[in-house]
Amino acid sequence: IDEPSILSIAETHTDVLCNAGNTGAINIDVSGATAPYVYLWNDAVTTEDRSNLNAGVYFVTVHDNNQCSATQSVNVSEPSTLVATETHVDVSCFGASTGSIDVTSNGGISPYSYVWSDGFSNEDRSNIAAGNYVVSVNDSNACATMLSVIISQPNAISISEVHINALCFGSSDAVIDITASGGSSPYVYAWNDLVTTEDRNNLTAGTYSVT
Repeated sequence: IDEPSILSIAETHTDVLCNAGNTGAINIDVSGATAPYVYLWNDAVTTEDRSNLNAGVYFVTVHDNNQCSATQSVNVSEPSTLVATETHVDVSCFGASTGSIDVTSNGGISPYSYVWSDGFSNEDRSNIAAGNYVVSVNDSNACATMLSVIISQPNAISISEVHINALCFGSSDAVIDITASGGSSPYVYAWNDLVTTEDRNNLTAGTYSVT
């Protein structure tokens, strides 16, 4: 009396490329027993092979023509979520290019590549002006995440003054009152005659300049 060979299930599978994606696939290879075979997956699908799968554990039960059966489990995995974070330094003076951005990437499948909205491809940025910078971070599976960074700057320093002229020829009673705004206080004053106070009094006639 003969008997069929044992029903055997082998599988190869493709894991999901990007977290929360559906690019997984399973290829089933059945041998032995008595063909044809019938397939029943734990999610009620009846095809032999599977595609467009999310990550998860899949079970298939294969029945042969004599209702002999075997079960195979397949674990389709996925990478962790691709995440990009940043720390940045704003521009110190209006109109300068002293800003910088430091990007940190995690998850996905390294190595990572970077494409900035202004055409640069390095991970971190330095010597940049104020503005909005957007970077696309891509892992080795071409999964991507976007990161937007606003580099700010202080307002331009503005100086205004009111002054009172000397009352008499040769007198020392002129006054200058300075008002500064913008930039980042506190302010430091340097006059052309080496005085460092904000305002001036007891002045003789002349031209005074302050930085």
